[in-house]
Amino acid sequence: MKNLILILMITTSLNLMSQINCDSISKYMFELHNVERTKLNSNKRYLSLNCKKAAELHATYLEKYTLVTHTQNTITCGDKVLERPLERYNFFNKEYYLYYPDPKDTYHEKTFVWCYDGEIITYVKMTFDKNKIMSNKEISKMLINNFVESKGHYVIMAWSSGDQKDSLGNKTSIKKGYFSVKYNATENYNGTVTYQIYAVGVFETSFGMYYLKSKKLDVQYKEDYNKMF
Repeated sequence: MKNLILILMITTSLNLMSQINCDSISKYMFELHNVERTKLNSNKRYLSLNCKKAAELHATYLEKYTLVTHTQNTITCGDKVLERPLERYNFFNKEYYLYYPDPKDTYHEKTFVWCYDGEIITYVKMTFDKNKIMSNKEISKMLINNFVESKGHYVIMAWSSGDQKDSLGNKTSIKKGYFSVKYNATENYNGTVTYQIYAVGVFETSFGMYYLKSKKLDVQYKEDYNKMF
């Protein structure tokens, strides 16, 4: 009997989880946020692995502790406490300083320098009859609309701040970013299901190519977000 109850619990959990696809929502959100950027004549953003790591970490944190905050007071990576958004972005990316080599030095090449643009977060809580959840596209629209309706979030997400231009007026800076989505689902006693969905967007800009040297990070990041807590 206990085995049967366990099987039923696992099956219910899998059924709930199968109705929301976080990767699909992330993809739709990225497309929709570029639509908003087009409305303001801002540079299109491209996907960024740099931003993905920071966004995934924070979204996992928010879902795990059911919080809506930019700070992470409980996370320590080695000797680093990744409390602020910029600290998380820097932790997952090489820290550079500008380097001006001797003209005879042929071992150094220019590379793009990426600068942190900002982090935005949002959250929705919804209750539906079982197996009647909104589509991934509808959820994406709801999350993006939260950013659109918040002036501060919308500026970071869509405004053309930092877009450099050449002598002909063409924009030369490159924009990248990533949206990470996490959620939990709880089946209620009346048969409905309550979903708590968290979305984190992290963005960066490159203004060109420079000679760089990298600083060695104290802690090597491993692709297992659960071990960060």
